[in-house]
Amino acid sequence: MSPHLDAKQIALYREHNLDAPELLAVDDHLSQCEQCRAQLANRAGSNAWSNLMDSAGDHLTYEQIAAFVAGALAVEQYDEIQSHIETCAGCAADCDDLRAFSRQVRQPRPRTRMLYAAIGAIAAAVIVSVAVLFTLNRKPEIPAVAKLAVEVRDGKTVYGLDSHGQLVAPKGLAASDRELLLSALNGAPVALNVPQGLEGRRNVVLRGPVASENFAVIGPVGERVLGQQPEFRWDAVKGASAYKVEVFTPDYDLVMSSPRITDPTWTPSKPLDRGKTYSWQVTAYRASGDLTSPQPPAPEARFEVVSPETAQRIEQAREQSDHLLAALLEMNGGLREDALADLTALAKENPGSPVVQRLREAASREPR
Repeated sequence: MSPHLDAKQIALYREHNLDAPELLAVDDHLSQCEQCRAQLANRAGSNAWSNLMDSAGDHLTYEQIAAFVAGALAVEQYDEIQSHIETCAGCAADCDDLRAFSRQVRQPRPRTRMLYAAIGAIAAAVIVSVAVLFTLNRKPEIPAVAKLAVEVRDGKTVYGLDSHGQLVAPKGLAASDRELLLSALNGAPVALNVPQGLEGRRNVVLRGPVASENFAVIGPVGERVLGQQPEFRWDAVKGASAYKVEVFTPDYDLVMSSPRITDPTWTPSKPLDRGKTYSWQVTAYRASGDLTSPQPPAPEARFEVVSPETAQRIEQAREQSDHLLAALLEMNGGLREDALADLTALAKENPGSPVVQRLREAASREPR
């Protein structure tokens, strides 16, 4: 070989078109000749790293994986790629495969020594060519994600739509959850999904006296609840010495009742069944006469405990501190107060966001 590489050799080397013997010879020369390494790097171009990254899409290129496995990266680049493979199973598997292959090349079986040497030389060429790019005091950076057309920040997660209207969201979401997110971010109407039948029948008195005075139950009324032990709330009654809450099935069978309590709120000690509808009433005991609410012409105070499937999906979203997905699931499940709580938390992270504002207005709106 001449004292230095010629233009043709450099071009073939960069394009990985050298045969195995010549490839090994060029590698040996590059390891000892600083001038040829500089010429190779100059021909590769100052934007080589960013070009590799631009073509990578959601995954690392082979060149990046090879440089990472070979330890030919600066600390910043190593940390960025290490962070990527910790969240990308595909790229992590590719790194493991290349490491395993490298060990095989270093310890070949007798009958396959020549084959491994040839293949190993090709892999080494890629690693060396990328390593040269990182020895010239450059500090390339992995480019930031392009600005989204619609964006909602949710803790460490960013949901949004790209310039083509495609959903940007973490991998692994269920198809139904992705549809909910895509619809909400696209501006489609979102409403609180309160099922029919929770408005209650009018002119029905469950038990207890009917007085000429009224006091109102506050909740749960006409809604679904997530917990199996919901908090029952009602207006305080002037002069009441105690209250008693009773919970009934749709057939007016008594399911549970509270002891006499003094506060206008009660949480049962036993769980209600999921997926079932209940009605309830409260009696206020006074010296001047007992009162029971609701009373005609007000409808029954009905509510439903959400199904096990809905509860599980919402709890999974909450465990991941995912306010946006949890709020959409809660609205779809008719859980007004839960949805408003998650959307309020989301609004603090996204002040002025039209998406979050629209969802809060939808959750606050009374169902027709």
